[in-house]
Amino acid sequence: MKILLMRHGEASFEAKRDFDRKLTIKGREVVDLRGVQLKAQGINVKKLIVSPYIRTLETAALIQARLGGVERVESNRITPDVIVGEALAELRDQMIGGKLDSSSEDAGVMMVVTHQPLIGLLIEHLTGHARPMQPGDMVMIETPAITAGFGEIVCEF
Repeated sequence: MKILLMRHGEASFEAKRDFDRKLTIKGREVVDLRGVQLKAQGINVKKLIVSPYIRTLETAALIQARLGGVERVESNRITPDVIVGEALAELRDQMIGGKLDSSSEDAGVMMVVTHQPLIGLLIEHLTGHARPMQPGDMVMIETPAITAGFGEIVCEF
Protein backbone atom coordinates (compact mmCIF):
# COMPACT_ATOMS: atom_id res chain seq x y z
CA MET A 1 0.00 0.00 0.00
CA LYS A 2 1.05 3.59 -0.54
CA ILE A 3 0.52 6.40 1.93
CA LEU A 4 1.21 10.01 0.99
CA LEU A 5 2.03 12.12 4.05
CA MET A 6 1.91 15.91 3.71
CA ARG A 7 2.65 18.66 6.17
CA HIS A 8 0.20 21.53 5.77
CA GLY A 9 1.37 24.65 3.92
CA GLU A 10 3.01 27.60 5.64
CA ALA A 11 0.57 29.18 8.07
CA SER A 12 0.24 32.63 9.56
CA PHE A 13 0.58 33.16 13.29
CA GLU A 14 -2.15 35.82 13.22
CA ALA A 15 -4.87 33.92 15.05
CA LYS A 16 -6.12 33.75 18.62
CA ARG A 17 -5.90 29.95 18.67
CA ASP A 18 -3.49 27.55 16.98
CA PHE A 19 -6.53 25.76 15.55
CA ASP A 20 -7.54 28.89 13.56
CA ARG A 21 -4.25 29.65 11.82
CA LYS A 22 -4.69 30.14 8.05
CA LEU A 23 -2.32 29.51 5.16
CA THR A 24 -0.14 32.40 4.03
CA ILE A 25 -0.01 33.40 0.37
CA LYS A 26 3.30 31.53 0.08
CA GLY A 27 1.71 28.52 1.80
CA ARG A 28 -1.16 28.50 -0.69
CA GLU A 29 1.24 28.75 -3.64
CA VAL A 30 3.41 25.85 -2.44
CA VAL A 31 0.40 23.63 -1.75
CA ASP A 32 -1.10 24.43 -5.16
CA LEU A 33 2.22 23.47 -6.76
CA ARG A 34 2.11 20.15 -4.89
CA GLY A 35 -1.34 19.52 -6.35
CA VAL A 36 0.00 20.25 -9.83
CA GLN A 37 2.91 17.84 -9.22
CA LEU A 38 0.61 15.07 -8.00
CA LYS A 39 -1.63 15.45 -11.03
CA ALA A 40 1.32 15.58 -13.46
CA GLN A 41 2.77 12.38 -12.01
CA GLY A 42 -0.59 10.63 -12.20
CA ILE A 43 -0.70 9.83 -8.49
CA ASN A 44 -4.14 8.36 -7.85
CA VAL A 45 -5.22 9.83 -4.51
CA LYS A 46 -8.46 8.11 -3.49
CA LYS A 47 -8.87 9.32 0.07
CA LEU A 48 -7.60 12.36 1.94
CA ILE A 49 -7.43 12.12 5.74
CA VAL A 50 -7.09 15.60 7.18
CA SER A 51 -6.78 17.24 10.58
CA PRO A 52 -9.70 19.61 11.31
CA TYR A 53 -7.39 22.60 11.87
CA ILE A 54 -8.00 25.50 9.45
CA ARG A 55 -4.56 25.33 7.80
CA THR A 56 -4.88 21.61 7.08
CA LEU A 57 -8.43 22.01 5.75
CA GLU A 58 -7.21 24.79 3.42
CA THR A 59 -4.30 22.58 2.32
CA ALA A 60 -6.66 19.67 1.59
CA ALA A 61 -9.08 21.90 -0.33
CA LEU A 62 -6.29 23.11 -2.63
CA ILE A 63 -5.16 19.53 -3.29
CA GLN A 64 -8.75 18.44 -3.96
CA ALA A 65 -9.24 21.34 -6.38
CA ARG A 66 -6.24 20.15 -8.43
CA LEU A 67 -7.03 16.44 -8.32
CA GLY A 68 -10.84 16.38 -8.27
CA GLY A 69 -12.96 13.51 -7.03
CA VAL A 70 -10.99 12.84 -3.87
CA GLU A 71 -12.94 11.76 -0.81
CA ARG A 72 -12.03 13.80 2.28
CA VAL A 73 -12.32 12.61 5.86
CA GLU A 74 -11.62 14.97 8.79
CA SER A 75 -10.08 13.32 11.82
CA ASN A 76 -9.26 14.51 15.34
CA ARG A 77 -6.85 11.57 15.54
CA ILE A 78 -4.18 13.29 13.39
CA THR A 79 -3.85 16.66 15.12
CA PRO A 80 -0.51 18.03 16.41
CA ASP A 81 -0.89 16.76 19.98
CA VAL A 82 -2.02 13.20 19.21
CA ILE A 83 0.35 10.35 20.02
CA VAL A 84 1.68 8.39 17.07
CA GLY A 85 -0.10 5.16 18.08
CA GLU A 86 -3.50 6.87 17.91
CA ALA A 87 -2.70 8.32 14.47
CA LEU A 88 -1.56 4.93 13.18
CA ALA A 89 -4.80 3.39 14.46
CA GLU A 90 -6.73 6.02 12.48
CA LEU A 91 -4.80 5.20 9.30
CA ARG A 92 -5.51 1.49 9.79
CA ASP A 93 -9.18 2.21 10.41
CA GLN A 94 -9.41 4.33 7.28
CA MET A 95 -7.64 1.70 5.19
CA ILE A 96 -9.74 -1.20 6.47
CA GLY A 97 -13.06 0.59 6.97
CA GLY A 98 -12.65 2.69 3.85
CA LYS A 99 -12.94 1.85 0.23
CA LEU A 100 -9.23 1.42 -0.48
CA ASP A 101 -8.16 -1.96 -1.80
CA SER A 102 -4.48 -2.16 -0.87
CA SER A 103 -4.10 -5.53 -2.61
CA SER A 104 -4.84 -4.21 -6.09
CA GLU A 105 -2.04 -3.08 -8.41
CA ASP A 106 -3.95 0.10 -9.26
CA ALA A 107 -5.09 0.75 -5.69
CA GLY A 108 -5.54 4.37 -4.80
CA VAL A 109 -3.23 6.23 -2.51
CA MET A 110 -4.34 7.33 0.94
CA MET A 111 -3.12 10.88 1.57
CA VAL A 112 -2.76 12.35 5.05
CA VAL A 113 -2.51 16.11 5.70
CA THR A 114 -1.25 16.78 9.20
CA HIS A 115 1.20 18.72 11.38
CA GLN A 116 4.56 18.63 13.06
CA PRO A 117 5.55 16.90 15.24
CA LEU A 118 3.11 14.13 14.31
CA ILE A 119 4.12 13.86 10.64
CA GLY A 120 7.77 13.39 11.57
CA LEU A 121 6.84 10.74 14.12
CA LEU A 122 4.68 8.89 11.57
CA ILE A 123 7.48 8.85 9.00
CA GLU A 124 10.02 7.67 11.56
CA HIS A 125 7.67 4.97 12.86
CA LEU A 126 6.74 3.65 9.42
CA THR A 127 10.24 3.73 7.88
CA GLY A 128 12.61 3.62 10.83
CA HIS A 129 14.24 6.84 9.60
CA ALA A 130 13.75 10.45 10.65
CA ARG A 131 13.06 13.00 7.91
CA PRO A 132 12.57 16.73 8.54
CA MET A 133 9.33 18.05 7.04
CA GLN A 134 8.96 21.69 6.08
CA PRO A 135 5.51 23.24 5.45
CA GLY A 136 4.13 21.83 2.20
CA ASP A 137 6.55 18.87 2.06
CA MET A 138 5.21 15.46 1.06
CA VAL A 139 6.59 11.92 1.13
CA MET A 140 5.13 8.77 -0.35
CA ILE A 141 5.71 5.68 1.73
CA GLU A 142 5.20 2.20 0.38
CA THR A 143 4.58 -0.37 3.08
CA PRO A 144 3.06 -3.85 3.32
CA ALA A 145 1.23 -2.80 6.50
CA ILE A 146 0.74 0.23 8.71
CA THR A 147 3.28 -0.96 11.25
CA ALA A 148 6.73 -0.10 12.54
CA GLY A 149 9.75 -0.10 10.28
CA PHE A 150 8.45 -1.86 7.17
CA GLY A 151 7.88 1.21 5.01
CA GLU A 152 10.15 2.82 2.47
CA ILE A 153 10.03 6.38 1.14
CA VAL A 154 9.57 6.01 -2.61
CA CYS A 155 8.90 9.62 -3.59
CA GLU A 156 9.51 13.05 -2.03
CA PHE A 157 8.15 16.48 -2.92
